Amino acid sequence: MSFFKEIINWLRGIKNSVATGFIKTRNWPIGAIISGNYRNFKHDPNPTILFMGTYTSRTGKQYVHGFNLHYMDQSDLQWLLKLIYMMKRGGQVVNPRQFYYYIKMNRPNIPKKCYRIYHLGFCNYYTVCPGFSNLSVKQCYSVKDGRDVMIKQLNQMIDNAYNPGGNNYTKPSRVAVDQKELQEHIQMVLNTRKIW
Repeated sequence: MSFFKEIINWLRGIKNSVATGFIKTRNWPIGAIISGNYRNFKHDPNPTILFMGTYTSRTGKQYVHGFNLHYMDQSDLQWLLKLIYMMKRGGQVVNPRQFYYYIKMNRPNIPKKCYRIYHLGFCNYYTVCPGFSNLSVKQCYSVKDGRDVMIKQLNQMIDNAYNPGGNNYTKPSRVAVDQKELQEHIQMVLNTRKIW
């Protein structure tokens, strides 16, 4: 084996051993809330998860990353669902890694308590809420778990906000801007004069 082939194989091993490439699997877009049963459970046989992505290990096993919403305190869950709604309403395009670090900085107890990794082979999940993904509520299954009342409320809020036939419909405006546009806006604000 040549020197370059060894380096390429070594790099492939690193890529497969760490969660660097989040990919879409089983029709779960990143940011969706999924629920169902998990056969390899310790505490929660029917988790509801904010899906953050999957990765394949060096051995070929696939894993699901996400926040188990059943392990959250009520205030943390309300904060997270409000954040998801505001991101969805604003049309944000979210990187899962940046979203994780945002949560870690603002609510450090959420990743400590709720971040879980599940073996994909033991999962039987379905999408119950679009979360901050680009799905609509109509593409999701109904919520069946009695503990997920707040997920139902989030679905109703998203459906009311994005149903063009409804009275409360407003077209979402994208909040996130690129770095250059943000710098121009900051400079414009700094150059303005106070009026009082």
